[in-house]
Amino acid sequence: MDRYLDIVSTVAFLFAAVNIVAAMYFHYRYTVGPSSTKNFRNAQFHWVASTAFAILAVNTDRSVSIPVALVLTIAMALALTVPLIHLRRIRATRYPTFFEQIDADAIIDRARDGRTHD
Repeated sequence: MDRYLDIVSTVAFLFAAVNIVAAMYFHYRYTVGPSSTKNFRNAQFHWVASTAFAILAVNTDRSVSIPVALVLTIAMALALTVPLIHLRRIRATRYPTFFEQIDADAIIDRARDGRTHD
């Protein structure tokens, strides 16, 4: 059983590392590069997956005591909110709300018509 937990812990650490790299890649692509919804969703998915695998790795590692594992689990769950909030703030500034889109469409329609009356 102990060998099995060591294998699970090692595999979870590796998956967490791969997901962190993928999350940073998609986060960068969404922030700097072409900001598509696919990059946004992939970044969110990989941030959550990396946190889940890191929590699994810490909780299956036998060299970490229970209080330390609990503190690390809470810290990882809280640390996940930072990149997700950053992504959502960027998305909120790039994409207009429903009412802002209606206002923009009305302004564009008035500019095309050339009318100045309200």
